[in-house]
Amino acid sequence: MSSHDPVWTSHPTPSAPPALPDRVQVVVIGAGIAGLSTAVRLGRAGVRTLLATADVVGGGVTGRSNSKVTALHQTIYADLADRHGPETARAYAEANTEALGWLRELAGDVWQPRDAVTVARDADERQQLGEEIDAARQAGLDVLDSASDDWPDPHRGMRLTGQGQVDPVALAGRMRAELTDAVTVAEHTRATGLLPAPGGRIVRFGNRTVRAAHVVVATGMPVFDRGGYFALCEPESSYLVAMRHPGEGGDMLITTGDPKVSIRWVPGATPDDRLVLVGGQPHRTGAGGLTSQRYTALESWARDNLDGVGDVVARWSAMDFMSPDRLPFAGPLNRVGDGSFVITGMSKWGFTLGAACAATVSRAILGEAPTPFDRAVHPRRLPDLSGARTVVQANAKVGTHMTGGWAGAVLKRVPDELAEGDGVVGRRGVDVVASCRVDGERHDNRAICPHLGGIVTWNDGDRTWDCPLHGSRFEHDGDVRHGPANRPLG
Repeated sequence: MSSHDPVWTSHPTPSAPPALPDRVQVVVIGAGIAGLSTAVRLGRAGVRTLLATADVVGGGVTGRSNSKVTALHQTIYADLADRHGPETARAYAEANTEALGWLRELAGDVWQPRDAVTVARDADERQQLGEEIDAARQAGLDVLDSASDDWPDPHRGMRLTGQGQVDPVALAGRMRAELTDAVTVAEHTRATGLLPAPGGRIVRFGNRTVRAAHVVVATGMPVFDRGGYFALCEPESSYLVAMRHPGEGGDMLITTGDPKVSIRWVPGATPDDRLVLVGGQPHRTGAGGLTSQRYTALESWARDNLDGVGDVVARWSAMDFMSPDRLPFAGPLNRVGDGSFVITGMSKWGFTLGAACAATVSRAILGEAPTPFDRAVHPRRLPDLSGARTVVQANAKVGTHMTGGWAGAVLKRVPDELAEGDGVVGRRGVDVVASCRVDGERHDNRAICPHLGGIVTWNDGDRTWDCPLHGSRFEHDGDVRHGPANRPLG
């Protein structure tokens, strides 16, 4: 039986929740790469900062990623140049390259140097990749038209040398060690409210409050959404399987077309310890059907295409929020200008983009001049036509899932008996109930997501309840796994 926990280093024992300070200059909510990077930068500048997370440092999305650190983001540069102009594509490349170097310095011996390669298989994909190679070079990246020995079939490859991969938990530990005494860390401390106050904001953590001049919300989808980001970014889940593989591998690989496949190797002291990590099968969170079949599909692809793969050691899912115009959002949380900032829409490239956007927000807080990248990712930018169309389509899906979820729940009764691993949503009297059986125990919760009232669906592969509206995820017992919801199922 494989584990549903990632294969990375175990998280250290979380620190006891501290006595929260009454007042700081900045509260950073979320301790993934974006939040940690912000706290490191502000701490180095001597800014009194509270870094608070409902999970542990390096948990959440960061701890469940495949942890490639690269400025080569599949095929993005031709699209950025077409949508936003070549200057924006160059600014994006420069910001990600700078962020990569910054993370490499922080990582130290955790850093594993690798080349990143985007793989094109058929004729159409190869032509598209040729256009991407040209655009990436125009953006300032020294990409090579070079195939990979680690990919099983004939293909065309776009290679960027000098990239890297990490164990995300170990990297988070290195970053935490770089926090100065100006930074207080509070793990298992969930932010539950954001209130106006003279000269800043008040952040509520249960029955405790902290006053700050600035607040940075770096929680994937903002847990306090004053800018309508839930209507802009689409939640997307994907899946990873870790399988034994005697080869050392080398390149970090990702395909341009379908099926979407991402590959990296996890080194080990002996061939028996080495793993290959195969990811893919993306879909809108909460609308993936039988997600257990997605793990099966990835395993089957690996066995059909990679020689020497062995047992599945672990399988787990990851998720992120996809920007409608290929650029993240980093800057003011709302139009009021009340000192609140947001970082979201990393579109699955959250290591370099998270660090780059942390630099953007830190510059704004410190009063430094904005860079071209900062202006490009400003949350109040005007969307291009394609991005606007994506937003309309995504919100149409939200409406469909809202009405369909409620209709289906009202029409179905919750059964008296459930098999192990099964989960159903249905009516019990006047209540709409999410009921499942896990490890022999039955769990019944309200099926209504506390974020905006969507009906959750059962994720049989992970044994979680997922909301198809805006991507909130809940453990089988109803506890929050991932926001934007910040309260459990009732």
